[in-house]
Amino acid sequence: MTYSSLLKPIMKQNFGNSSYLSKSTITRQSSYPAEYHESKSIIHKNKSSVVYPLQLPKKKTALNISVQKVGSRELFYNASESFPLNSSQKLCPPIPPNLEGPIKVEIMNVPPLEFQEKSHFELQPGGRYRPKECKARHKVAIIIPFRDRAAHLAVFLHNIHPFLQKQQIDYAIYIVEQAGSGKFNRAMALNVGFIEALKIHSYDCFIFHDIDLIPEDDRNLYTCPVQPRHMSVAINVMQYKLPYNDIFGGVSAMTVDQFRTVNGFSNKFWGWGGEDDDMSNRIKFHGFYISRYPANIARYKMISHKKNSPNPQRSACYMKVKDKNLVSHCQKRTYGLKEKYFFASYVRNLSFLQV
Repeated sequence: MTYSSLLKPIMKQNFGNSSYLSKSTITRQSSYPAEYHESKSIIHKNKSSVVYPLQLPKKKTALNISVQKVGSRELFYNASESFPLNSSQKLCPPIPPNLEGPIKVEIMNVPPLEFQEKSHFELQPGGRYRPKECKARHKVAIIIPFRDRAAHLAVFLHNIHPFLQKQQIDYAIYIVEQAGSGKFNRAMALNVGFIEALKIHSYDCFIFHDIDLIPEDDRNLYTCPVQPRHMSVAINVMQYKLPYNDIFGGVSAMTVDQFRTVNGFSNKFWGWGGEDDDMSNRIKFHGFYISRYPANIARYKMISHKKNSPNPQRSACYMKVKDKNLVSHCQKRTYGLKEKYFFASYVRNLSFLQV
């Protein structure tokens, strides 16, 4: 029994056995249009479609309002439109006024997911939050690759929501769960999260976040970076020291344009390791550089867990990737979205990743 079977989602989209398949590659056009257009390449198969993922429709679809009572709340969710903003609101200040600096991370005795789902009255369905006192400067999607970590999810959500809300950003949390029992592909899960999140809302930037890392300082801003930002600089199990200069794993931030420019993560890395170093190489290849906050701010506590076995072929795969043109390297892969759940504090995508 998976953790999702224990919780009742606010809204569920079930794609069944004939779920649509999207080509999981982040393509960059030579002159990317300001508006994303509908794909001209639609292939019908079992009444579903194969589409190129990063081309969104020009027009918004009709309202799709779902009402669900959770505890004492009636939650209204529109899967097609973003929530309206008060146009008279002032922009939030660049530096949020309520930051504390070092904060306490709670790992033990964390409320279970069932309780957390009924206690976040400040969130809109799918874990969407916007500050009430001002208009957020940044619209941020937090993408979490996930498999068999229900206890970690409870700890992560318990800590991350209050942390992010003090930063006055417009955010939502997306859990991308890889179905099946094959080797885990973290990079492809992140690509899927990027694609699926943009179907729900027009985010400015993305935080790609391992579920076992909890920030320890709220001055570590989860905002849109000028340059790709490696955020998990100092981790307790590494004595709060950066392992090597080119590292880009753990927690990282990129704008939508930056992620498209580097063509997303490589889909080639099955099993643990390699995809973050490949992304670091892509960043440098395209003229970006990796930015970081100071180590006394970009601090994280890692939830203890059994380490995955490294992919023995990751080094060979990385070197093979390094020798190629990185713009075209991210091979086209397909993924099937089996189910999409909108919980009170996050969105969960259950996806089949295909080799």
